[in-house]
Amino acid sequence: MNNLILSEWYKLRKNRSFRSLCLLLIVAAVAYPLFQYYVPPRNGPKITFTGIELFVDAVGINVYFLKITLGVLAGFFISSEYSSGAMKRTASAGSSRMRIYGAKLAVYSFGAVIIALLFPVISVIVGSSLTGFGQLTDVNATEYLFRTLGFTVLFAAAFASIAALLAIAMRDSGKSIGISLVFFLFVDLITKLATPYFPIIKTIYDYSVFNLFMTSIQYRLDSNDDLLLSLTVPVLTFAAFALLGMYAFRRKEIK
Repeated sequence: MNNLILSEWYKLRKNRSFRSLCLLLIVAAVAYPLFQYYVPPRNGPKITFTGIELFVDAVGINVYFLKITLGVLAGFFISSEYSSGAMKRTASAGSSRMRIYGAKLAVYSFGAVIIALLFPVISVIVGSSLTGFGQLTDVNATEYLFRTLGFTVLFAAAFASIAALLAIAMRDSGKSIGISLVFFLFVDLITKLATPYFPIIKTIYDYSVFNLFMTSIQYRLDSNDDLLLSLTVPVLTFAAFALLGMYAFRRKEIK
C-alpha cells in the first residue's frame, strides 16, 4: 500500500494540471490583497482591510475555487489514466483494486486539501504583512482562522471523494471535468428549484456537505449541533463515497 501511495504522490507532483492550478491560486492569492491595497476605487475612500478581514473574504471566494479546481484535477489525474493506459498497467501489476483506488483517493484528497488551503492561507499572510492581522468583533480572530482552516480540510476531502467517484466512472477526462463542474456549481441551484416539488430534498441538502460548508465558515456556529454536524458529516461523506468509489472501480472494465 505504501508503494502505491508513493507512486500516486509522484504522479500528482508531476501532474501539470495540479502544478498549474497551484500556481494560479498562488498568483491569485498574492494579487488579491495587493490589488485592494494599491489600487484605490475611482469613487469613494480607499478600501482598508486587515489580514483576518481579507481571510474572511478569501474563504467565501475559495468555495467556488474549490468546486472548479476539484473537477479539473480529477479529470486530469484520475480519468485521463484510462486513455493513457496507466490505469490498466496499475490494475495488472498485482495489487487489489481496493488498494489501488484507496491509494489514488488518498493522494487525490491530499492534493485537494493543498489546493483548498492555498488561496485563504496566502491571502491572510500577504494581507497581514501589509496592514496587520487585525481583530474580529464577533469572535476571536485566531480561533476563527484555525477553526475555518480545519473545516476547510475536512470539506475539501469530502468533496474530493465525490469528485473521485465521478472521475472513476468516466473514461474520458473531458466528460469527467464537465460533469463535475456542472454538479458542483449547480447543485445548490438545482436543490432550490426542486425543493417546492420535493420537500425531502431540502432536508437532505441541509444536512449535506454542500450546505454545511457554508455554515462552517460563518463567524459563529448557531449551536453545538452545527459544530457536531460540521465535524461528522464530511467524515461520513468521505467514508461513504470512498466505499462507493471502491465498489465502482472493482466493477469497472478497464481496457
